[in-house]
Parts: sequence; structure tokens; C-alpha cells
Amino acid sequence: MRSRDDLFDETPAPAAPRAKPPRGRGRAEPPKERWEGTLVDAARPVLEAVLLLNRAAQGFDPTLSEFRRTVNNALEEFRLQARRMGILEEEVQSAMYALVSFADEMVSASTWSGRDQWEAQSLEQERFKSSLAGQKFFENIDALRDSQRQVLEIYYVCLTLGFEGGYRGDDQEKRRELGAKIEALRRRLGVPVPSWDRPFFDEAYRPLRSSERAQRAMGRTWLVLGGATGLGALVMYFVYWLLLLMKAGESASHLRGG
Repeated sequence: MRSRDDLFDETPAPAAPRAKPPRGRGRAEPPKERWEGTLVDAARPVLEAVLLLNRAAQGFDPTLSEFRRTVNNALEEFRLQARRMGILEEEVQSAMYALVSFADEMVSASTWSGRDQWEAQSLEQERFKSSLAGQKFFENIDALRDSQRQVLEIYYVCLTLGFEGGYRGDDQEKRRELGAKIEALRRRLGVPVPSWDRPFFDEAYRPLRSSERAQRAMGRTWLVLGGATGLGALVMYFVYWLLLLMKAGESASHLRGG
């Protein structure tokens, strides 16, 4: 039992130990990248290899065999990774078709010295025995179910990186239609409209946060898509383009060394 003296003791009581924050609170974990662990993540080596062509003006000029081998190796690695992820074979093939179509169009739009040789036998012809990507790419999107989200995301990324297919050219109406299709797919996937304040790949883009700096480096413009749709597509294009080119230098060095 405590005495009366104890009751009036003015010695400060020891501070109570600070309660530990509940699990999951306290210091915030760094946010996961939007595409981490998805098919888009698995496709990065393919996208990086193809986007190296944007560096043709800076001396990137591999031989046809070097570049073809690099892209094909990246595609095979993507196929293996997709299978390890448990993606169904028909879905793997659809995603591969999108990536192959993207590669062919980026080659066609480039100033690379091997472009004409590549176009003489496109990657689509080699792998799918067809030359229908301009239309079939968009038909595939319509045919995919919402439950096949990861495959749809591959198509979405290819579009935001510049694939145009049958909408390619200077026709303003076609470009508006393309912009509407990209926006419809974005809404279907529930992907937020990107901005320079909160880019999709925050850590990778910290040195490139200025939109003015990015626009000075752009090689093509999507402003003709019109309104908010055009702006969203433009920003998304550069977010991916800049991110992938950061890693592309390593691949370029490998090709030059090979």
C-alpha cells in the first residue's frame, strides 16, 4: 500500500515508453512503380532496345544483324518471363504481337541506316507471317477482355510510346481518332492521366522533372490529338520515352561493344 508521502511525492514520474506505431504506419514505404511486376515490366528490354533508334542522330547505328538479334533476344526473354508469370499462351502471343508491331513501326519512322533492309522483311512477317499491324493491332485491343488487363497494358504502353498503325500520317481527323482511342483505353484500364508533378516513374524522373526540358528533346508531337486527350498522350509519351532512354545507353554500349 502507498503511504501519504508517496501520494504527494513531487518527483516526476519516468516518461512512459512511446508506443510503437501500428504495423503498416510510421515511415512510409517508397511507392511501388505502377508497372512493377507486370507484363509491362517484363517488356522493358524490348522497349528499351527499340527506343535506342531515337539516338540515331547521336551516332547509334548498329548493323541490321546486331539490332535484329538484340530485339529478338529481348522478345524471347519477354516470352519466357511472361510464361513464368503464368500468362496464358494466347495472351503471350497477343502481347508479343503488340511489341513486334511497335518495333516495326519505330524502325519505319527512324533514320537508322538499316531501316530499308528491316522493312524488306519486317519482324511481323518473320514472326507472324503477316503484314496487318496497322489494323490488327487495334482489332486485338477490341477483342481483349477486361480480365486480360496485363495484355491491354502492353498495347496501351505501345500507343503512348508512339505506335499509330493505320492512323499514321498527317490527317488531322485520323489523329484525333487515334487520340480518342488512346483515351478510351486509358479509361478502360483506369490509369490516371499522368502529369509532370506526379510522373509514373517518379524516382527515375527526378532529374527530368521540367516539362520544358523534356519538350526541347522531343522528336515528334502529339499535340494534334486535341484538347486534354492530346495533352495526356503527349505527357505519357515523354514519361515513357525519357525513362526508357535512361537505360537505353547501357544497351547501346553493349551493341557497340558486340
